[in-house]
Amino acid sequence: MESIELRPDSGSNVVHRPQSQENAERPPSPIDESPSPPTKKHFDFATHDPLPRAKLRLAMANYSNFVLGIVDASQGSVLLSMQVYYGVEYQTLSYIFLTIDAGYFLATFALPYLISRSHMRLVTLLGSFVVSVAMAVISVAPPFGLLVAIFVALGFGEGILESAMGSHVAHFEDTVMMNVHYSLYGLGAFVAPLVVSAFIAHDIPWQRYYLFPLAISIVEMGIQLYAFWNYEAPPQIHTGVTPQQRSKFRLMLKKRVMWVGSFVAFLAFGLNSTIGAWLVTYLSVKRRGSDTETRYITAGFYAGVTLGRSLLAYPVSRNPKVVCAVFLALIVACQLIAWLCTSIKVDAVFEAFIGFFLGPMFPTVLSLVTEGLDRASVPFGVSFMVCVGLTGNALLPFLVGQLASHLQMGIGVLQPVTLACMLVMTGAWLLMPSRKKTQ
Repeated sequence: MESIELRPDSGSNVVHRPQSQENAERPPSPIDESPSPPTKKHFDFATHDPLPRAKLRLAMANYSNFVLGIVDASQGSVLLSMQVYYGVEYQTLSYIFLTIDAGYFLATFALPYLISRSHMRLVTLLGSFVVSVAMAVISVAPPFGLLVAIFVALGFGEGILESAMGSHVAHFEDTVMMNVHYSLYGLGAFVAPLVVSAFIAHDIPWQRYYLFPLAISIVEMGIQLYAFWNYEAPPQIHTGVTPQQRSKFRLMLKKRVMWVGSFVAFLAFGLNSTIGAWLVTYLSVKRRGSDTETRYITAGFYAGVTLGRSLLAYPVSRNPKVVCAVFLALIVACQLIAWLCTSIKVDAVFEAFIGFFLGPMFPTVLSLVTEGLDRASVPFGVSFMVCVGLTGNALLPFLVGQLASHLQMGIGVLQPVTLACMLVMTGAWLLMPSRKKTQ
């Protein structure tokens, strides 16, 4: 039996039908005024906030990556000065990178639990606080044993921040946005060698440089507290890890794209860190470059990384599989030229080109993998990939340090090792599923 209700405000009638008729297919009613879901233009799907608040948090995530770039590039910029100060060999000095990796592992296992059990502002605050404490300790040049140990804390803080901010940006499901996010990391890494050069030019001890990242990390804590004060994670993440989510995690780890992508991330992060960590030493020993000259070339490498992630983000987003394959071929060619030519000026040009084409690799593969994950799995997936990437960030520089101590060619081993990693990464990328298959 049908009943009719008159709507005086709209001048239309609403017909109420029995339930059986309600379920029948029919065209939408013209008086259906249910609100349509918000669009990406005006809404942040990661936080369910209006666009102004979403922009603030995205800016905060980018600033955090800028700080992480400064902190990460600091090790390579002061490595030679650190070696002279402590009087240690490459083999011993390279343990710094291994202890950072231990901190990354701790952060990877801790982050999913912290996000599900605590507020986002507290998680990011914890990461920034640990990084700040580590910077403060390093700035007083502690005994070498304590210095190596404090890098575990530094790796933990960096891992928390990198994964938390990366998962926040990943919820936007935008390859361009992810590349821009990581371009800020490259910008921070570009700034670090320039600041170190200025300190050395004014005869300021290397350890005092760490007061600079300490200061901006303290500023970061204050901004994070404000930006993420009312942050609400996606509903699927609030309830902790359920049996259904564990099943999704296991399913995620069975996907080929996850493991191939993680291996590419391992090599991309590792190459970026290895070149940045040992390039100053290599150019000083093998090319007889001055302190200022070698650090400017390292800054040029990171400038290439920054520009690559900014300028190539859109072309990469159109067809990531093909475009990145072309970039990898160009990286291999640039590496061969930089190795075989003995001119430091040639090194300067082609190291910048290597950074330019290498820059988009990690954010692109991270975006491709997370596009195929449901929202509840994104923090775990990002944390896993960042951990694998940061493991390469630590292990490859460690490997170069060990080989440099045991082989006759010394730090000259940097070039063949990086070339081999580039060739392996090219082969791995060819095994990467296309975007259509990933989704």
